[in-house]
Amino acid sequence: MESLKNFFLTLFGKSCGKKEEEIVELKPDFPRWVCSKFSFQGKKDHQEDDVLVWQDERDVVVLVADGVGGHGHGDWASHCAIHDVFEKTLNALGVGESPAEFLKKTCFRAAQEVWNKSSMDPDYKNCGTTLTGFIYRKSVGYWTINVGDSRVYRINTRKKRIVQLTQDQVDESISRKMKYAIGQRPDYMRDHIDVIFWNEDEDLLQEGDVLMAVSDGVCEPFEVPMVGNEKIYTDNDAFRQFMTEMSFDENSATKIVENSYQNGSRDNITCALMVKGK
Repeated sequence: MESLKNFFLTLFGKSCGKKEEEIVELKPDFPRWVCSKFSFQGKKDHQEDDVLVWQDERDVVVLVADGVGGHGHGDWASHCAIHDVFEKTLNALGVGESPAEFLKKTCFRAAQEVWNKSSMDPDYKNCGTTLTGFIYRKSVGYWTINVGDSRVYRINTRKKRIVQLTQDQVDESISRKMKYAIGQRPDYMRDHIDVIFWNEDEDLLQEGDVLMAVSDGVCEPFEVPMVGNEKIYTDNDAFRQFMTEMSFDENSATKIVENSYQNGSRDNITCALMVKGK
C-alpha cells in the first residue's frame, strides 16, 4: 500500500496532500472480508470528498460523502457527516440491532448538524454533502444508503457483472441537477434518505464478490446517455470491463481512483469497497 501512495505523490505532486494520506490508512481486516479505500483531490481546487471504513466482529460499514458548495465549505459538511456524526456514533455504540434504523437516524442527525451550521454561520451558507454507502452483516445481508448522486455497486466477480444498487437523486435533464443532499432542511430531506435491505437469501454475496461505494468522480469519465433516453446516463462498457476483470484486494480502491483520473475525471475521486471472504 505504501508504494501505491508514493506513486500518487510522485505522479500528482502536492494535490495528493495530508488529508488523502490520512484517509487511505486501513483498519485491521477480519478474515471474513477485506476492505480498501482511497480518496484523491484530483483536478479540483478543493478536496471535498470524505470516506469511512469501520468494522467490528459483526459488521462492516462503508460510507462515502461528496461535499457540495465549493467556498460554502462542502469539505466541512462531508467531514461532519462522516466523522463527527457517523464515526463517533459507531465508536460509541456500534451499529446496533437494526442497521436500517441506525442508517436513517444517524443520517438525519448529520442533516441536522449541517443544516444548523449553514443556517447560523453565513460563511457556511448552502454547504452540503451527498452520503452513500452500506452496512454488511455476515449471514444476514446488507443495507445500502443514499442521499444525492454518489453510488453503491455490487460486483459479481465470477459472472463478471456489475450492478448499481443505489439510484441517483438527480433531475432527469441535461443538467442532472441533484435534488437532495445533506444540508437541506432536515424535515424536507428526511423522506429521501434511501435505505434498502438486500437479503442474502435473495442477493447472496459469494466469496470474492464486492460491494463498492464511490463519489461521482469515479464514474464521470465513463458516463454515456442511456439508449432510448438521452436524459438518463449510465456507465459505458470500458467502466464495466475494468471493474469486473480486476483482481480485488486491499489495494483495489487506489487502482480504481487512478483509472478514473487517467481517463479524465475532473472531480474529487473517492472509492471504498469490501470484498467478501469465506
